[in-house]
Amino acid sequence: MRFLIDGCYGDGNIGDECLLQAVGRRIREVDADAEISVFSADPAVTRAETGWQAIGQCNPFGRNLYGSLVKGQLRQTVDAIRNCDTFILGGGELFRDNVGVRATLGMFYRMRLARLLGKKVLALGVGAQPATTWWGRHVLRSALHAAHATVFRDRDSLLVAQDLSPDLEHAWTMPDMVFSLDWGRFRRETQGRHRAPEPLRVGVAVKSLPGKHACREDAHDHLPQSLSQVLSRVAQTDNLEISVLPFAEADRAEAERLRSRLQAVGLKLTDPILPAISTLRHEVAGLDCLLAVPLHASVFAFACGVPSIGLAYDAKIPRLYEGWGMDQWSLDIRGLGTDELERAFRKLLQQRAELRVRLIQSARDAERTVCRTLDGLLAWPPSHTLAAGTC
Repeated sequence: MRFLIDGCYGDGNIGDECLLQAVGRRIREVDADAEISVFSADPAVTRAETGWQAIGQCNPFGRNLYGSLVKGQLRQTVDAIRNCDTFILGGGELFRDNVGVRATLGMFYRMRLARLLGKKVLALGVGAQPATTWWGRHVLRSALHAAHATVFRDRDSLLVAQDLSPDLEHAWTMPDMVFSLDWGRFRRETQGRHRAPEPLRVGVAVKSLPGKHACREDAHDHLPQSLSQVLSRVAQTDNLEISVLPFAEADRAEAERLRSRLQAVGLKLTDPILPAISTLRHEVAGLDCLLAVPLHASVFAFACGVPSIGLAYDAKIPRLYEGWGMDQWSLDIRGLGTDELERAFRKLLQQRAELRVRLIQSARDAERTVCRTLDGLLAWPPSHTLAAGTC
C-alpha cells in the first residue's frame, strides 16, 4: 500500500515531527512493506530524518500562485496524491481558521483533492477550534466532509466539528498520537532518578509566539519574570536544578533569553538543550516536574509520568489537561500572577509522587488506545463501516 501523509512537517517543531513518527510507526505495524511519502516544508530534512520520500508543500493561494504553477510545484502535489492509495492528514491543531484565509485554504485543498481523486482519506489525531469567520466555517465543514474517517485528539474538538457539521459521520476521539511512541523505555531509564531526594530537576519548556498572537506579551514579557521569581523563591527551601527546554528551532532564542534571566538570579541550570526528539524525550523523562508552554511538552511529561503545569496560551492546553483529570494544573498564561503560579508549583511538588503513579498508568492506557484505534483505521477500507468498538 502507498500512504501519503500531510501536516505541518519540516519546520523544526518537535510536536509535529513526533506526530509524523507516530503515524509512520503505526503504518509499519499494519503494513511492513508500505511505501510512505510526506508533504513537508523542508523535504530534504524530512527525507534525512525519516528515510521516506518527501514532497515540498505547495500553497497555490495568494502570493505563491506563480511559483506553484511555473516551477511545477502544483503538478508535483497532484502527482503525489494521484499515486497514493491512502491520504492521511496526520495530526495537530489543524481545523481552525484564525491563521488566515490563505493558510486555511492551503492546509485543506490537498485533502479535498485526494477525496476527489477517489483516495481513502483519513484525518488522524487532529484538533478543532470554532470557526471565527463565515468563510472559515465553510472551509472547515468542507474539509471535515473530505475525510472518510476523522479521529480528534480531545472531546471538545469533536463537539466543535459536530457543531460545524451536524451530519458528520465516522468521527471519534482518542488521546494524542504521540502517546503511541515507545515511552516505556524512557520511564525505565530514569526510574531510579525519581527516588533521589535532591536536587529536584525542574524543566521549563518555552515557546516563541508570533507577533500577532494575543498572548505574545504575556509569554515573552510577563511569564519569564514570573518564572524567575517563583523558581528563586522555591530554591530558597528546595535544592533545584533547572532545564530550559525549547520544543522547536524557533524557540531557541527564547530559551536562551530565559536561561540568562535565571542565571542572573543565581539559579542552578543544566547545559543548554537542543530541540531534538530523542534529546527532549530523555530530558523530560529525567525531570521531577515540568512547567510547560508548548502542548507537546506536556504530552512528553504525561507520557513519562512527570507531573506538569500547562501554561495555557491556546485552548488545546486546557483540553489536554481536562482529558487527563489534571484541570487544576492548567493555568491561563494571560494575566497569570506570580503568587498563583507559585502556589500551583509548590502544590505540584508536594503531590508529585502520587501524580507520577497516576500519570504512568494513564499513559499506558493512552498508548494502547491510540495503537488500537490507528491500526484499525489504517487497515479499514473506506467502503465498509467500522466494526463497533474499533474506536
